[in-house]
Amino acid sequence: MRRFAFTITLFLAAFAASGTPLIPTKQGLTWKYDSLEEMGGDAAPVQSQVEYRINGTQEFGGKQVLKFETVSEGAVTKTQLIAVDQNGIRSFAHSSKDGTMIGFISPQILVPAKLKKGLSWDCVEEIADLRVHEHFTVADVEKVSVPAGDFETFRLHCEESVPMSVTIDRWFASGIGLIREVSTLRSPTGDLLHRRTLVLTKSPVDVVSVLRPVIKKLLVSVSNQRIGGEDVNEFSNATQNIYARWVGHDLRVGAKVRAVWVAESIGDIAPPNYKIDEASAVVTAPDANGVFTLSQPEGGWAVGSYRVEFYLDEALIDTVKLQIK
Repeated sequence: MRRFAFTITLFLAAFAASGTPLIPTKQGLTWKYDSLEEMGGDAAPVQSQVEYRINGTQEFGGKQVLKFETVSEGAVTKTQLIAVDQNGIRSFAHSSKDGTMIGFISPQILVPAKLKKGLSWDCVEEIADLRVHEHFTVADVEKVSVPAGDFETFRLHCEESVPMSVTIDRWFASGIGLIREVSTLRSPTGDLLHRRTLVLTKSPVDVVSVLRPVIKKLLVSVSNQRIGGEDVNEFSNATQNIYARWVGHDLRVGAKVRAVWVAESIGDIAPPNYKIDEASAVVTAPDANGVFTLSQPEGGWAVGSYRVEFYLDEALIDTVKLQIK
């Protein structure tokens, strides 16, 4: 078996994530918010209550999705068809003013599957003859206090490319959902035209689970990019480098993080579960991150099934499976 070359890169970064689902999806769950609307100028702010609720499922485009409704003053004002799965929270369609459902060209990512600071993505929506482009960024990790409690959140920042300046900031807590939202519309001269602020007053689940989340010691993934980009589990046999990435949380300084590359099934080239190579790194900070790089061997990768085992000291923490085609 040909020897594979490992290179190691260590860097430090701030990170917070939990292993809880993005949002609960049980039928009938309701999120309650206080809403404050400001119209700019001398208009008085308007206060009201808004609810988001899951009201069953519906088939759309061959996929079973959740009906996520917005309720204001007892009336449903908007319905979104969303999916909550390994791809994150995605919107497939939303209701128009007359109640008909309008599908997107491609599902819109509301919240990505793996939240981390610096992650960004884009959404495009066509409204009549107007093409609206939204650019999202996970701007920061912040603690937020609202009437429903104290939450560790990711702040998602959105900017829209429309004639008016539109910005949206959403504070999202894994396992709960939207905690706070501020959407602002300004004129081309910068004057405030409209601002709406939502704050969570009643959560659909136990707040204690968010204040004391179960956080993995290592969050791991593989990708064809060393930093940034999406997690990938399928690679071409012509891929130059495969990167095994890990993010630490509350690690012991001096601990050892080790990655072991295993060829599970690659035909007659090697026996099943053949150990290709391994590499390790010494933790220099509690939130240290690392990247292990496995370079393409001469002649390209052998087609088949592989896995990367991640160890903290001698304990197996997680395993990521991948395919080379």
